[in-house]
Amino acid sequence: MLRHVGAGERTIHVSGVGIVEAMPDTATIYAGATTERPTAAEAIEENGAAMARVLATLHAHGIAKVDVQTSGFAVSPVRKRDSHGRVLDAIRAYRVHNGL
Repeated sequence: MLRHVGAGERTIHVSGVGIVEAMPDTATIYAGATTERPTAAEAIEENGAAMARVLATLHAHGIAKVDVQTSGFAVSPVRKRDSHGRVLDAIRAYRVHNGL
């Protein structure tokens, strides 16, 4: 709107409203595998195979490799417990967790 205010002055007033709608182009998901085996090497190997299947499934559903990143990787000992549930020093297995 343009209107005369006085002695040669002019003013422009502008107002507006806008709405934008779009389909989402990103999603965040968490996926991973946890394995437990007698040795760390066995647990890591089995976990790698499980993660290969997870990644293949993601890729088969159109998720590009560049859009996938590791969120965590851990190898931890699993200790034996006595009959009262107390943790002992002896290791009974190793647990591997790999998350995306």
